[in-house]
Amino acid sequence: MRSGRTYEVTPSAARLTRSLRDVGYDFPSAIADLVDNSISADAGHIQVIIEFDGTDSRVLIADDGVGMSENALVEALRFGSRRSYQDSDLGRYGLGLKTASLSQGRSVTVVTRRSASADRVFVRELDLDLVEELDEWLVVAPRRSPGIDRAQELLGDAPGTVVLWRALDRVLPERRPDGGWARRRLDSYARRTAEHLAVVFHRFIEGLPDGRRVTISVNGEKVEPWNPFAPDEEHRHELPAQRFDVTSGDHSGTVRLRRFVLPARPQFSSPEEFERLSGPLNWNRQQGLYVYRADRLVQWGGWAGIRGIDEHLKLARACLDFDTSTSTPRWTRPSTSTSRRCVSRCRPNSASCWLPRSTNCARLRTRPTGAPHPAATCHFTVAFDHPLPRPTVISPWLASLCGPPPCRQVTTRHSSPSSRSSDATPLR
Repeated sequence: MRSGRTYEVTPSAARLTRSLRDVGYDFPSAIADLVDNSISADAGHIQVIIEFDGTDSRVLIADDGVGMSENALVEALRFGSRRSYQDSDLGRYGLGLKTASLSQGRSVTVVTRRSASADRVFVRELDLDLVEELDEWLVVAPRRSPGIDRAQELLGDAPGTVVLWRALDRVLPERRPDGGWARRRLDSYARRTAEHLAVVFHRFIEGLPDGRRVTISVNGEKVEPWNPFAPDEEHRHELPAQRFDVTSGDHSGTVRLRRFVLPARPQFSSPEEFERLSGPLNWNRQQGLYVYRADRLVQWGGWAGIRGIDEHLKLARACLDFDTSTSTPRWTRPSTSTSRRCVSRCRPNSASCWLPRSTNCARLRTRPTGAPHPAATCHFTVAFDHPLPRPTVISPWLASLCGPPPCRQVTTRHSSPSSRSSDATPLR
């Protein structure tokens, strides 16, 4: 119950925007967050254009989605946009457009048209130089410039949105931003961005079960999907799928787990395909968990604490799909240095849920055969750790992904002969 006087404490625009530039984006992940917005706007074609022009270099992300009205555009440039989100939306807190864009440059301009029948194009800009000078939360209607003309050219006569990044102080080198090194850096960013988008949005590029398909291009070159599970390889082996019912507070949902063992090099359809499936991080670092939310890949590579990277497991990959109702209530933070963990209970729908020997719960200790009690409830910890709200880490209590390892017979040696045990202890 409030008592006494209240005070409105407005954050310093200059200080807060300066700090929000360092939430942890690199160039490809910042582009990916804007592609999220385009997909949420029902875009079918998304273009990423990186143009080198010295200090006037720019980045444009153009889509053919539904576009925005004038009021919606101004609201989109507010930190913490006041809008409602659907469960299927890839964003949640209204921060991605601003934090991703300003992590790379000091100016973000949005050009949009709501419908093809509307002649008017709306243009608004968030400029850090102006915000820092006046220390106010300001969005302006910018004057005409070559960058804005280029954005309107990409928009054409159709509905859609173009996001323009300028003053790329975090992208161009501080020394000689108009030199050959700066040009090569932008070329490198373009290649890395294409690789990143091919991984993160491979399901959208391949086509979703509902028939939706998204085309993404970087500097005019179409991005080909990189599916980590090699669906076209004849000798790929898939283990039985599993489903987990997860409850967290008043929310419940389903987590789906599929496990794959990719073929060895001689069994691949071609040496070139084997090299391609090694992925951007190569075989060892691409093994492990691939976590999806709403068909968007949000974390991949490694076993998230279940075990370390192992040469013998480099062909093992597993996809973990969270439905949107499961992850909705746990979105947190615009920072990469912390994560919020929520512990939920999950009950495997199949008795073949394999659990690590190190599990602390006595009920879950495996029998000598390696099979836990069918009614056992396993602890399921989920960490949500991303500048936009998305789940990224699955705890060591998740069921093992590659089935039970063989039992080893180990005899414990004691100092006293009389205390020795002749019984072997099966260990996982």
